[in-house]
Amino acid sequence: MQIQIFTIPVYNNEEELKEMNSFLLSQRVLEISENFVSNTKGTFWCYSVRYIKKASSKGYNQFLRKAKVDYQTILDKKTYEIFSTLRKYRQELAKNDSVPAYAVFTDVELVEISKLSDINIPNMKKIEGIGQRKIEKYAEKLIKMCKNNETNGELNK
Repeated sequence: MQIQIFTIPVYNNEEELKEMNSFLLSQRVLEISENFVSNTKGTFWCYSVRYIKKASSKGYNQFLRKAKVDYQTILDKKTYEIFSTLRKYRQELAKNDSVPAYAVFTDVELVEISKLSDINIPNMKKIEGIGQRKIEKYAEKLIKMCKNNETNGELNK
């Protein structure tokens, strides 16, 4: 595990935000903590990011299984709400097939699905870990659950 620190000025922060967001998208983020700092050098946010470099190694996968991620602290509010709704749908799908929830979609896969502007099969195919079997078995069912509940206010993007 590694740590990266970002300081983001409160004003005129486009470049710093772009750099931090690019970094976050390129790594496996475990935890983010933030602090507001105001001193003689200025006013800014300080972010401490605990992460693991993206890699496909046995050691990484073993560590990831042990690491607990608090997605509420990592995701913005709207994305987290979508993620939470998708977890409920995943639980229903898993119960119907008598399989563990992670066999349907992992939390990491659900996070990526919740970030999609449009939840559809072509977009889901682009997500690492979602192969043809998951697409065939669960994608249509998940999309249908999302569409059925959009009008109920449970899943609005």
